[in-house]
Amino acid sequence: MNWNLVSKYRTQLMGIACIWIMLFHNRSPWSGDGVINHILSRGNVGVDMFMFLSGVGSYYSFRKTPDIAAFYKKRSVRILFPYLLFAVPFCWWRSHIPGAELSFWNHLLWVSFVKNGITTTWFIPAILVLYLLFPVIYYLQNEPVSIGGRVIHRNVITLLIMLLCFISLRYIMSAHPAVWKNTEIALTRSLIFIVGCYCAKWIYEGKPLPPGSALGSLIWIIIYLFVFFKEVKLGTFWIRLTYGPYAIACIIFGISVMRLLDKDGNGRRFRVLSFIGERTLELYLTHVMIRNIYAHYWKLPHFEERCAVDSAVIILSSIIVSTAGHWIVGKLTNMINEHHHKAEV
Repeated sequence: MNWNLVSKYRTQLMGIACIWIMLFHNRSPWSGDGVINHILSRGNVGVDMFMFLSGVGSYYSFRKTPDIAAFYKKRSVRILFPYLLFAVPFCWWRSHIPGAELSFWNHLLWVSFVKNGITTTWFIPAILVLYLLFPVIYYLQNEPVSIGGRVIHRNVITLLIMLLCFISLRYIMSAHPAVWKNTEIALTRSLIFIVGCYCAKWIYEGKPLPPGSALGSLIWIIIYLFVFFKEVKLGTFWIRLTYGPYAIACIIFGISVMRLLDKDGNGRRFRVLSFIGERTLELYLTHVMIRNIYAHYWKLPHFEERCAVDSAVIILSSIIVSTAGHWIVGKLTNMINEHHHKAEV
């Protein structure tokens, strides 16, 4: 088994992460306190899976076309088109409901996230900033960096980048506690994105995974779920940092299971996961927005009890709306690409 399986099953892994996040947001009474609840209660780690896989995808995209302007354009279109499609009507609604205190622009431009801690669409500004920084990360990790005529190994460079990031996070935490409290959900995820950028080279080159990786990942997942979070008491900052290793373990175990089940090697067994994974961004946006609207109008009595029926309604409606949005975004993107191509000709 080798790292290249992460690329082969990347879409399906995104699908798993997205489903996990939606179930985490909509845990129902039937989950109880048993195994299912333990699994669903850590569903926010699906975001860390996204971040890792986004780092991998950025590496592939930039390696194929090492043009910074083209990279920024492609990533901006992929993120901002779906965001604006759904966020414009949602932010208008949110700024006009009774008791609304923040304006349309505060919500749309994420001012409400930084200043007020409203995390509905926090993932969008977080990933945009990471994409903005990606070319620097790529060149530092993959191009020769020398100090005093001596080339520094990419392992050392990556550790230095992560150390700088870690120090920056601790500084914000201590010097600007209000900003930290509002944005730590995004800031702490930067480290796993850097790790994804680093591992992408192994994935691209098909480096073999260490023997026993699948079993080791499964053991770590079990320990993490049933021992670590019960016995170890940590602050929010340190807990967030444990999500990264757990996400990587889930990815490695996930590709090992899919490899065993995918006997034909065509991925047809995972069509549902592929369907979800292809529209992950749209589904994330519609899910959090529909969930907010649903909670506002129908919070009593069902939503407070997190009824399974309400959860199903939210998830199914999110899938339907996101599918339509995915189609619209695809059409708009194709129109822009065709216009750009004609302009070049």
